[in-house]
Amino acid sequence: MSLVFFNIDKGNLFKSFLINRDLLISMLERNELSKREFLENNMRLLSQISFVPKTPIASVEEGVFSYQYYNGYAKYNQLILQDLRESKSSSRRMSEVRNKIENYYREKDKATLSLLEFVEYKNVEAYYISLNSRRLQGELYEVFFKDYERIIFHSKSGEIKDKLMSRGLFINEIRDSKICDYVNSEY
Repeated sequence: MSLVFFNIDKGNLFKSFLINRDLLISMLERNELSKREFLENNMRLLSQISFVPKTPIASVEEGVFSYQYYNGYAKYNQLILQDLRESKSSSRRMSEVRNKIENYYREKDKATLSLLEFVEYKNVEAYYISLNSRRLQGELYEVFFKDYERIIFHSKSGEIKDKLMSRGLFINEIRDSKICDYVNSEY
């Protein structure tokens, strides 16, 4: 695994997180990291920040951190589940990991709602995304915060979709994701 070294300013954790997150995204875009290496380094970054998100949030940066925290843990546990399947581990252990994944995704959706409320649903649009995965096609959608270039969230939550639709922010069509290569690549 390619290890990325992070510079963490303990006085401004969320800004440090965003700077280091941008570094990881840039490395992924330049193919210096695989998706799996990106996820593993993201987990290292989250562990170095050593802050557990809370709601309500006090800034956009905190909202992004909260989303990435729970999304990172969900995806990392998906890697663990994949490894457990390959090693033919017990169904009990795999069930425990699946439950963790579901819980992290629920918390991620709470973080999404928290950020949407913080920005008062302004300059946001959402739409289904084109996916290689038939299972997620027509289910997974993208929430794009237009005032922030790299704040692109994904969800399957009916509650979030309903809130976006009631405000006229959900476009009922399939579009290419703003991070199409990432969402359509395998771990």
